[in-house]
Amino acid sequence: MTVDQLEGVVMSIDLRERISVNDSGVDLANVGAQDDPCVERVMQTGRHHGGQPLRMGGNTLLMRFPTPDEAVRAACDIQGLFETSLGIGQTQVMYRMGMHFGVIPLGDDPFGAPVFTGAAQIAALAGRKQILLTEDTAEHLSPVFRQMVYELPERLSPQDDQAVYELVCDQNDFGSLADTHEQGGLASGVLRLTYRDRDWRVSAKTSAMIAGRSPQSDIIAEGNLVSRFHARFEYRQGKFVLVDQSRNGSYVRFQNGKEVFLKHQELDLWGSGTVYLGERKAGPEGQIGFVCEA
Repeated sequence: MTVDQLEGVVMSIDLRERISVNDSGVDLANVGAQDDPCVERVMQTGRHHGGQPLRMGGNTLLMRFPTPDEAVRAACDIQGLFETSLGIGQTQVMYRMGMHFGVIPLGDDPFGAPVFTGAAQIAALAGRKQILLTEDTAEHLSPVFRQMVYELPERLSPQDDQAVYELVCDQNDFGSLADTHEQGGLASGVLRLTYRDRDWRVSAKTSAMIAGRSPQSDIIAEGNLVSRFHARFEYRQGKFVLVDQSRNGSYVRFQNGKEVFLKHQELDLWGSGTVYLGERKAGPEGQIGFVCEA
């Protein structure tokens, strides 16, 4: 990078379906986007996390953030602003957010740079009330925020095979698959994970581990259908939980022969068994063994 460039995240926030009335009862139907209180509150929230508003084009606001972590924090706070504030209109507001990490040129007119194109493309893919990230953004997240992204089947564009990730701020949005096995609390237990000839431990102290193809994963798995951040194993309230974050899903085979498939869902682990990443008959490169030890 040169002195007139920096690395960061560009976030595109589409507010095309803004509120029509603010908390003062003022009709905003004919108010320009630049003067809309909704836009101003979004910008204030972004600035709180180090964001710099770049420009407003129609109903789309562009902001630059120094790191993906700060962009994710801002996106979740903006989402919370829309969902909880009467001043922002609650369910009347429909938003779409997309973010892309890359080299951002400085100067009078940086908007032709690939990072801006990526942000616009990813935002265009988003549905109502959805926050999407490019693979480059997800790859640069710190471990705590990697646990909040889930790979989708879509790709950024036919020309760009980057994976697309959804940011889920509230993890309760993904359902839990019920299991008939009664697992007692494991306050001092350990989940032992085995991949190839290596072992890992998950406990109340280590909290969680992510398995996937990314070099940033705790357990680096090499299967062809394994996502970069495929699944995480975590200790939660006395239980061990598998959370699928992948494009192709995960198969779990328990010691008694029972099999469960999950995709963007979570499942309590008990006893022992094998997790197959991406395909039911994955070879050793896609298999993780587990044992719950009291």
